[in-house]
Amino acid sequence: MQTAFHYHVEDETHFLMSNVMEVTCDEATCMEWCRQVGLIDKMKLCSVCGSEMKASPTRKRWRCSRRNVHPSGKEITFQANELADVCERTVREWYAFCRATCSKELLKAEFKFGGEGHIVEIDENSFAKKRKYNRGRHHKEFWLFDGVEHGTGRWFGRIVYDKRTKQTLLPVIKKFIKPRTKIMSDMFATYVCERGNKQHTLENNRTL
Repeated sequence: MQTAFHYHVEDETHFLMSNVMEVTCDEATCMEWCRQVGLIDKMKLCSVCGSEMKASPTRKRWRCSRRNVHPSGKEITFQANELADVCERTVREWYAFCRATCSKELLKAEFKFGGEGHIVEIDENSFAKKRKYNRGRHHKEFWLFDGVEHGTGRWFGRIVYDKRTKQTLLPVIKKFIKPRTKIMSDMFATYVCERGNKQHTLENNRTL
């Protein structure tokens, strides 16, 4: 039976959750995977001169070197409304639904990194909007508590607003960072904690 979809579903391993998570780790890898399974075009011809265009992975669009044609970024993605024979509004609603569903499932899953021999650097960053010349409306300050693993670049971030207390930050540390992790920080007193015989440690041997 012929179908309007061009996905290569004869090999279902392409769409296993573990594989999808792996190939979407960065944008370049994700774009290449989408081309391989038919989600986006592998090649596209220029509508002006007819020559083959090149895909720009950073700018998310096709480029013709002859005519300098830059179609919009939407054209590099598959036209779901044409393939499925539905209106654009329906496609947008389904996209929003799928995105929300995937986000909920990802938030349910355990996400931890670090461990024995790994280093994670944690810090707090203020995102208060500054007033020009100390004039204008005063904006409330809020803080982002985040951490980055050295070597892999894996990271977490959690908005804690102005609640930078031990009761707020320790659950975040325990949720995202594995025990026996060496943690680099500014030695803010809020971080100091113990987890029985399993401890987070700092580079300067202070127990976290």
